[in-house]
Amino acid sequence: MVPGIDEAITDVEKAKDIAKEIGFPILIKASAGGGGKGMRIVENEKDLKSQMNRAISEATSAFGDGSVFIEKYVSSPRHIEIQIMADSTVLFFIFLSENVVFNAATKK
Repeated sequence: MVPGIDEAITDVEKAKDIAKEIGFPILIKASAGGGGKGMRIVENEKDLKSQMNRAISEATSAFGDGSVFIEKYVSSPRHIEIQIMADSTVLFFIFLSENVVFNAATKK
């Protein structure tokens, strides 16, 4: 699990507190929509206010909702899926797949 928040916010001061708690860099993500709109990577506290305001403005313009999620930015993520298939005799198979071409900065 990536450290972050479960509820969307619009308050810059609350975002600062969250960022201090989870550490930089962070990813600001619009709570509505997708496709990379309303997303910003923030490397340090001095850039937080401007990037938060830009993310909120872009999300409001694109989706009509300026609320955002804050999470720890993972620079080289891996997407790993585990699927389990079973039948009534308790015979089961486990399938693992890994997608190493996963870009957290542009996907939600």
